[in-house]
Amino acid sequence: MSNEIINKFKCKKPLLTQLWDKVLSNQLVTFDSIRKLGQINHWSKNYIDQKYDMILIDEAQDFDNIMLSILLEDTTIPKIFVGD
Repeated sequence: MSNEIINKFKCKKPLLTQLWDKVLSNQLVTFDSIRKLGQINHWSKNYIDQKYDMILIDEAQDFDNIMLSILLEDTTIPKIFVGD
């Protein structure tokens, strides 16, 4: 994750690195850390495909990179994105 932080912010972020280390060691759990771990570990892979035939995303412009990544990388079923 340190390289990812440096790539995103173009410098080291010690506090962010420490927080992420705490997430990985289960010392810190937040809604966002659960979403990020779900993305990294592909927790949704196969689950969504097995449960649904299609995904309709309303207000797609409000999706963030984590949710978009999960949908695009961890599902193979058809998707319809609707936005403003």
